[in-house]
Amino acid sequence: QTNPDVLTLDVAMPKMDGYAVLAALRTLPGFSNTLYAAMTGFGHARDFAQTRSAGFEAHLVKPVELKKFEALLLRAQNR
Repeated sequence: QTNPDVLTLDVAMPKMDGYAVLAALRTLPGFSNTLYAAMTGFGHARDFAQTRSAGFEAHLVKPVELKKFEALLLRAQNR
């Protein structure tokens, strides 16, 4: 059984975008305690608002700064 602590998803993928993947993963057993982070090239305020309203707990803009990624991992570890 898979119980990931953190999952990063690109929101702009072909065929099935990150929002659809997030919705599908949330229905699976073992994924309810996962911290979901959008990892995208989109970094405007409306993009942050859209990922937050979709259920992402973090929004990382590519290229992701190492310190921000490390902070995300620490956040997941301390849940």
